[in-house]
This record gives sequence, C-alpha cells and structure tokens, in this order.
Amino acid sequence: MANLGVMFNEGRGVPVDFKRAKEWYEKAIALNSAPAMNGMGTLYKSGNGVSLDRPSARRWFEKAAALGYPPAMTNYGELLYDGVGGIEDKAQAKDLFEKAAAVGEGGSMRALGWILIHGSNPDFAGARVWFEKGAAAGHAACMAELGRMAEFGNGVPVDYAAAKSWYEKAAAGGSASGMAGLGGLFLSGLGVPESKKLAREWFAKAAKLGHQGAKRSLDFMSSK
Repeated sequence: MANLGVMFNEGRGVPVDFKRAKEWYEKAIALNSAPAMNGMGTLYKSGNGVSLDRPSARRWFEKAAALGYPPAMTNYGELLYDGVGGIEDKAQAKDLFEKAAAVGEGGSMRALGWILIHGSNPDFAGARVWFEKGAAAGHAACMAELGRMAEFGNGVPVDYAAAKSWYEKAAAGGSASGMAGLGGLFLSGLGVPESKKLAREWFAKAAKLGHQGAKRSLDFMSSK
C-alpha cells in the first residue's frame, strides 16, 4: 500500500495524484508502515495534496525514523538541523545522518557532505568522500554535488567535462540540481558549445521539479 502511495505521489507509471497518494499512505499507516509515514511527511513538507504544514511533516518523519526507516532519518534530520517545524538540534540531526549513511542511505551521505562544506572551516575533501559514496549508491543529488565541485573547483581542479558528466548522470536520475547544472553549462558555454536553446530546456525541466535557481535563470533569460 505504501508503494501505491509512492506511485501516485511521484507519478511512477501513473499520473501524479496527491489525493490518492494520501489515501494509500493512510491505509498503510494504519498497518504501521514506516515508508507510508515518511511519504505522508513529504506531502505535508511540500504542501502537495494537503495544506503546507512543516510541524506535521516533522512529526511523520520522526515517527518513521523511530521505526528505523533510513530515508525518514534523512528527512527528519534535515528539519532538525535547520529547526524547521520545531526545535533545532544539529547534534541529533548529525547522529541521524550518520546512522542512515551507515546503512547506505544516499540522502544522509549528501547531508553529511553538505555539513562539511558549510561549516566554519569548509572541508571539501571530506565532503567529496561522502558525495562519492552517495553517488556510488546511486543517489542522484550526490552526483549533482560532485558536478558542482568540478564546475567551481571546490576542492578539485576546475573540470567542465567532469562537471557535465556528473550533471548528466544526476539528471538521468531525476535530480533537478543536475538539470539546472547542465543548463548553466550550456548557458555559459562551459565545456560545451554555448546553446541558449539547450540551457532553456534544462532549466525548464529543473524548474518543473521546483528548482528555484532554475526558475530564476529562466526569468533572467526571458528578460533579455
């Protein structure tokens, strides 16, 4: 039942239908399904099919995390880390990320890498280790992070070919950041022939998935 909720939530083989996703999640939650609790949390976090309610999202993620569901540990940890929908607790968030990463959860690997980059003393080498682990586990957002590091030379030499390769892999995995990254390369002609047409196409794909930077890039291109 939780899988049916995910299908309608993400449009896997069926049209996206958040109302039906919620109905299936509710049925699975009645059977104490952690994936369904996590799915319900994603609906409340995004406001899809329900009113936007970060505290409710947090409660659902917390319940699923307490049952040991790794994706929920990531989702709950992210809200804990930033104090969204409740108190901020970076130490507990990091503990959740580490536990989830230990069992192969790519989202938590990305979170641990992000923490290393955005600390008082950025550790790009350490972050790259986490992103590479996440990419090896098939996590598209980690692939996009590796693309960003290659594009901007964060901890590695600037390498636009590598950036393009990582962004393409990330985009193929559904990462809006990967799509936006490709848009940026084509817009500026970095490692690829400059193409406003391809840039616009990639930004549009990323924007459709809610990527705010891609939306701003489209607005910028339209104003020219």
